[in-house]
Amino acid sequence: MEVPVKDIAIAVIGGAAGIAAILLVFVAFVVGRADSLPDTTPDKVIKKYTRIAKAGFVPLLAQVLTVFAAYWWLFRPSSCTLLALWKYGFPIALLGFLLYAAWVFWIL
Repeated sequence: MEVPVKDIAIAVIGGAAGIAAILLVFVAFVVGRADSLPDTTPDKVIKKYTRIAKAGFVPLLAQVLTVFAAYWWLFRPSSCTLLALWKYGFPIALLGFLLYAAWVFWIL
């Protein structure tokens, strides 16, 4: 049995939105951690946390763009560009999320 492409698009919207929410919470946690460091903390350490938080917006933006492309494709299913954006964008954004998470856990 073949799954309709619209059902896959809806699943991609849910999955990408969920990952984006997790990323947003995680980035906010890192920013909060940087803000809670004592004033005696060296600038190098604070910049490390800030850099990590800023880098988190790259996979977050990728997930949001994937959601947008899949959602817009539901209204324009004839668009090959939108189909390609969410079809290939989701695995790429997911890989970006996994690489970011591994990088953060490695550094922190």
